[in-house]
Amino acid sequence: PIGAVKYVILEDPLEVDLVEEGKGIYEEKCSACHYLNEEKLIAPGWADITNRREPTWIMNMILNVNIMLEVDSIACDLLDENETRMPEQHLSVDKARSVLEFMRYNDLEQVGRKDQGNSSS
Repeated sequence: PIGAVKYVILEDPLEVDLVEEGKGIYEEKCSACHYLNEEKLIAPGWADITNRREPTWIMNMILNVNIMLEVDSIACDLLDENETRMPEQHLSVDKARSVLEFMRYNDLEQVGRKDQGNSSS
């Protein structure tokens, strides 16, 4: 993986405290650009994200936007497609992990599944 996060441990069931913290971070830092469904606002909607991207990719995109946009082809394609650069969020690894847990919860709510094809990589 590109970036500082090399693996993520995913637990089942979801960690409720992390989901709640992640929801608060989403509302404060993410909701201006991302809807929770599949619709695009300024940036792509979050629905199905944990089924399409590895947890390490998600974490590194949250934590290391500039590095990801320099070397990751998926991140570069998303920038081209959306024409808006994701700003650095200045989150700690723990806070980013909470956002990931909220994304997992959101995928259960939006599409009925999470982590499909994504092991704890």
